[in-house]
Amino acid sequence: MTLGVLKMCMKTTFRTLTTVFAAVVFGPSGPAAGEVRYAVTNTNLPGYFSTARSLNDSGAVAGVGTGSAGASLAYVRYPDGTLRTFPELAALGFEVQTSCSINDSAVVAVTAAGYVGGIFTSRAFVIGPGGVVSVPPLSGTYTDAAAINASGHVTGRSDAPFSSLRAYLFTGGSPVDLGQIEPPFGTNIRATAMNDLDHVVGVGDTSSGGLSGFLWNSTMHSLGTFQPTGINEAGWVCGRQIIGGVLRAVVRSPDGSYITLPTLGGRSNAALGINSAGEVVGSSQRADGSSGGFLWRDGQITDIETLLDRAARASDWRITSAEAVNDRGQILAFSGFGPLLLTGHEDCPADFNGDGGIDGVDVHHFFASWESGSPLADVNHDGGVDGADVEVFMTVWSNGGC
Repeated sequence: MTLGVLKMCMKTTFRTLTTVFAAVVFGPSGPAAGEVRYAVTNTNLPGYFSTARSLNDSGAVAGVGTGSAGASLAYVRYPDGTLRTFPELAALGFEVQTSCSINDSAVVAVTAAGYVGGIFTSRAFVIGPGGVVSVPPLSGTYTDAAAINASGHVTGRSDAPFSSLRAYLFTGGSPVDLGQIEPPFGTNIRATAMNDLDHVVGVGDTSSGGLSGFLWNSTMHSLGTFQPTGINEAGWVCGRQIIGGVLRAVVRSPDGSYITLPTLGGRSNAALGINSAGEVVGSSQRADGSSGGFLWRDGQITDIETLLDRAARASDWRITSAEAVNDRGQILAFSGFGPLLLTGHEDCPADFNGDGGIDGVDVHHFFASWESGSPLADVNHDGGVDGADVEVFMTVWSNGGC
């Protein structure tokens, strides 16, 4: 008998014994395993306190890092882990401020501060294969960038006539004034998001001095007290609204009806991003008063921390909010210390040591973690390490995987 055949026989015998062990101790019906869980990738700019609110469908994250001396850099973290900053803005005498957005072609829109015509102001820039393009204002010197779509069109806020600020749409080299929500009233109107159809949402002041949301789809539409933060290609809009004196996450359907999303057990929440499938992410107060990121999918709201994979939970990652969700289902979240990219995968416990094989070494590593009470051994994701985890592990291991 060759050494390879002997090893195969030992492996088969060991697997048979463990299958019998699982069946005798736990019975024939074990919990299903292999459900999708989220792996966590840190996407901050090293050495900087980072914020990021834009995520494209390839998983590239765009954000802004602020150094200890106060200087800020726009950056993009690509799926392969490489980082890009934008020295071309510094070469123009501009320093990035707090916004940076990226589209699926990796074209970036940023807001930076510098001198224009001798006046210190903010200016939106588009950075792509064609170089750096400055977004001109409707009037005066000021523009900012809130979002960029697949066509490279940009929306934001601009100086406008009569000392006002108006939402604009930048296409074809010039900005379009989106107008007032309640003409002739409103001197401060800003865009918050746009879709690939050039539909823009945002908020602005009204005749009464309050705030109103808007939807612009070549015509301005008032959304009343609903304040939108995102819009998908089908026209679903997510945002927030004061209801009963409490801030609540709300979704608006294309027919104009509204859905108020449940919280994670606390009083308030707010929706921050929506993808083409209608999945919504945001921030919610939990029952204990802490802030958590949520995912709303198929009519159900879930605390994103409970969806992290075993490795992420063993590293004790905390999710305080979720800023964006792309069409692949990846989530851009915030930990309180920086942005995180969450990517779904099958978190199968059978290959416990992650070496690509399912054998006795996985059993050894599982029980070592289980005996020490490590969160890695919580393979049924119920928050505890107990006999139920042994049942799940032995069932999937004996079946050769999930």
